Amino acid sequence: MYKRYFLGFLILLCLLLFACAGSSMTGTYIPIEGDSVADRIIFRRDGTFDLETFGMSFSGTYRIDGSSLTLTAQGANIRFTIVNNNTITSEEFGYEGTYRK
Repeated sequence: MYKRYFLGFLILLCLLLFACAGSSMTGTYIPIEGDSVADRIIFRRDGTFDLETFGMSFSGTYRIDGSSLTLTAQGANIRFTIVNNNTITSEEFGYEGTYRK
């Protein structure tokens, strides 16, 4: 009897953790230091983003692999490192710097 309740609890806990992990990147990130040409990057829960620069907006998809974040748009990839849920960094030319939510 207790095994079923415990199993149900574990399943709910896993679902909750999965839901929270999937939405950690959502939001708007602004460069706070460095030489980035980006004005802001807006991440959506569905795995898409908008990057705004020089009054233009570029859309694409993003992929998270551990602490690595890869943005793909118009055949190009931009790589970032996830520092925490509110901070990402990049050493890619044109996007160097630290971005914060």
